[in-house]
Amino acid sequence: DEKADFVNFLSELHFQSLAGSWVKASSLLVSEATGFEGIRAGFAPPERVLDKHYSTEANAHDFFRLCRGEMKVMSHDLSLWLRESAKGTDRRRKSNALLFLVSLDPFVADAAGGLEDAEKSNLISSPEFGALSLENQNRVKNAFEGARLKKAQIEGRRFEAESVQPYFQDDDYDEDFEPLARITIHDVIKNWDEARALALYSISGPLRNLVTPGATTDRDSSHLLSQVETLDGKASWYRLLCLGCTLSIPRGRTPASGVAALWENELGDSFWKETIPQSLTDVSKTSYTSSLDKYFETIIRKLFRNINTSGEYADFWRRVFYDFRKMHYFVFQNHLPETVLDFSSYEEADGRSLIDFLKSGSIPDSMQDPSTPRFRGVIGQSMKVPLLFVMRELRRLDVLNDRFDSACYYLNSPARRIARGLGWIGDETRYVGDFSDLVDQSEIVHNRMLAEIPDLAGHFDLPLQLYAYKHSR
Repeated sequence: DEKADFVNFLSELHFQSLAGSWVKASSLLVSEATGFEGIRAGFAPPERVLDKHYSTEANAHDFFRLCRGEMKVMSHDLSLWLRESAKGTDRRRKSNALLFLVSLDPFVADAAGGLEDAEKSNLISSPEFGALSLENQNRVKNAFEGARLKKAQIEGRRFEAESVQPYFQDDDYDEDFEPLARITIHDVIKNWDEARALALYSISGPLRNLVTPGATTDRDSSHLLSQVETLDGKASWYRLLCLGCTLSIPRGRTPASGVAALWENELGDSFWKETIPQSLTDVSKTSYTSSLDKYFETIIRKLFRNINTSGEYADFWRRVFYDFRKMHYFVFQNHLPETVLDFSSYEEADGRSLIDFLKSGSIPDSMQDPSTPRFRGVIGQSMKVPLLFVMRELRRLDVLNDRFDSACYYLNSPARRIARGLGWIGDETRYVGDFSDLVDQSEIVHNRMLAEIPDLAGHFDLPLQLYAYKHSR
């Protein structure tokens, strides 16, 4: 492909770094950039930062951006730079490393996980740490504690070869994979029970009042999720996205309705009261953000006696600290709900492009104009397969229109198993691929539903979910 070859050629061109060396465009950061890139460049070594003279010449800077494309810094780079900053004497780098740790950069946990205890102590005992506000000092400590828990999650997977089944598992791996007796379309139709399916696998059942409090009908829920500029509307989006994050844990492979008991028992009403502001003006107040940080700090301080003890829901609480908190920022401060609905209003937008946006925060150039806000954040690191659950519910409630139907099939492992039994998808679907694979599978199942079970196509994946539920071993 000529275009791909040309893009690769540009990324290999060399530009001068702050160190005076000549480095490939794809390896350089811009210190004047806003958002995560500028923060990362602040503690990167000089040989990984673009020389400042490029920024004084607009054409030169634009040409560099064209050559480099998207930022390609990896977590192992950031971890190395953090360690260098912690051990070194460069106060500017140390200060900027601390700013990185208090940011919402999605790589904070991975990068902080590479620090040795002595290096953490160097940072915390430094004058630069002492110059931070008390709330930012707490955020740095929370970042270290969060990295420790994430590392514990990874360590838990090492028990996989032992007799004790680890609590932490890969995202939606199909443990029950085995050759299925051929399932027929008639079997799926005969098994269909709309009320039962909605109760088990949507927010129209026990989850309704947890996601859209006060709603008694789908119309009420749709109204709340469509009112994206109101407090109640944002709160409903926040809860729906948190539900998607929760469905990413092993328990999420049971009916979605099972999350209701988990939320009620573990979070209760107090979690939502503490994290949802009383008004939208509160979000910008220091007192509110400080109170929110302190509340999440109590969560990260939870002690798990054993990382394999499922009764303590260690993975769930990690999701709460990392992912619920990130969803809170996206919804209440970064205007994600408004951006999604604006994005969906473009005639060129479809399911694949919306999934790509939700995964990466990238808006296609053809849909941008000077007033288009740049959404910064990566939801795709907080949920994978359940992102299509969120899509399905937004579409089912008519918050999204029918242009997005093909990307609204929540093919978790039970649904994939039934689609495989129908001969719609192949055996390779035991493992979850990337987001492109998920959308491909959704499109295939959508087309087969339209062709073979058109009367049930409006229910998306729900007929497959219900069949799997009723015929599970």
